[in-house]
Amino acid sequence: MRYPLFPLNLVIFPEGLLPLRIFEPRYLDMVRNSARSQSEFIVCHLNENQNFDKAVSQYWVGTACEIVDFETLPDGLLGITARGTRRVKISHIIRTDNQLLHGQVETIEEAPDQNLTDDFIEWSKMIPLIMKKMGAPYDSQITKPESSQWVSARLTELLPFDLKHKQRILEIDYPHIRLEYLKDILQEAEYYTSKGNLS
Repeated sequence: MRYPLFPLNLVIFPEGLLPLRIFEPRYLDMVRNSARSQSEFIVCHLNENQNFDKAVSQYWVGTACEIVDFETLPDGLLGITARGTRRVKISHIIRTDNQLLHGQVETIEEAPDQNLTDDFIEWSKMIPLIMKKMGAPYDSQITKPESSQWVSARLTELLPFDLKHKQRILEIDYPHIRLEYLKDILQEAEYYTSKGNLS
């Protein structure tokens, strides 16, 4: 099936929440259609200027999202809250007349979840504190501090490191491998902090 694509410089995982301000006409149409038909759209990291006609054999990994809330913001723009539902592979991207991208989508089956390793117990305790500090809608999320899937997903969404690493983690199927990748990133950040190179 084909779904509309929403290219953003971020990643979201299944069960993650994402507040968005919608102002471009093509995405206003996309959101209205999704809300009307209760259908999903795909959040992904794409270069919109890419020539997708030449990328026939390529695929991208993104996340299907559903709209769980919407409101008119004080500045008059439409605000929505999207929730990630499933990771997907995106291929055969086309551009419609209103410049909205659509792609053929295939669900990525999730590997079995695993209990959190000892190395990340302290990090798992920090996630609810971060979400509470960020406020709505993050502070309303159900927490699963013993789940490797949940902890790796929330740390990737919430911590401020390079998008290329976040995208790589989104593409990893196994939760413990995601955590090992995260550990390397956090240890590297710790190293640079200790050297005075990272504030």
